[in-house]
Amino acid sequence: MKMNLDHDSKYRLKRLNDTKSQKAMYRYLYSLLENDDFLKKVYFIRRKHKIPKQGFSPNDLSEESKKIMRGSSLNSVSCFHDVVILADELGLDYFWARDLLEYVIYNTLDISTPRGSVFTVKDIYKTLYGPFKSDKAPSGSTYEEVGIWEIKFFAKYNQAVLFIPPHVIKEDILDYVKKMYEVTISPIQQRYKKKNIRLGKVYIKNLGKQARDKRIYVLHKKGFSARKIVPIIAIEYKDNLDYTYINKIIRDQKRKNLQR
Repeated sequence: MKMNLDHDSKYRLKRLNDTKSQKAMYRYLYSLLENDDFLKKVYFIRRKHKIPKQGFSPNDLSEESKKIMRGSSLNSVSCFHDVVILADELGLDYFWARDLLEYVIYNTLDISTPRGSVFTVKDIYKTLYGPFKSDKAPSGSTYEEVGIWEIKFFAKYNQAVLFIPPHVIKEDILDYVKKMYEVTISPIQQRYKKKNIRLGKVYIKNLGKQARDKRIYVLHKKGFSARKIVPIIAIEYKDNLDYTYINKIIRDQKRKNLQR
């Protein structure tokens, strides 16, 4: 589900989505949707929490689907816990798990406003010494206690950290990483790297086409006719498809879903 973002957040997201690392993550996520082992685990979670095998319809307004997504029932808490475990197996943190939760519930992966990011930038001083707000900390905790908890949280998935003083410029940072990566950063990464995680190695030539076809199928499930889908796809993907080709894509997507 798309989130409402202010102007500054939209600008940051646009810059983030232009990075190679973020694009690699999106390729990795989309590759999972074609992975039988991943899909079996998704089906198991859906069955366990009484979610339809193909997920709720994206425009499903039932109380059950809304409760699971917003985490306001015991079943939803348990469901998200299972998704976090699945995400952890895939090398993905809590924030990417929120995106996977949407896929588990609605069978759609919307990365237009992702909750996750490959890199994390933190004001480490403010994190440890405040003042800041965090809804994750136990009530009554000091800033330092909350900060240590938060650092431990991020350290689980981001083991290599580069501390940057306030007076260096961008060129200094880039120069250091370029010349010292193999010496200082890579050894730490290798220490924690999991062989079964393919992030950074996935290459999908038609990533845009896959996203487009999935979007067409979502619109179809929402009740849009092929003729009404044509202008939407033209605007969103700059693809001028005729309605007969749209119908072919819908048939192909249906067949893929039935085979899973």
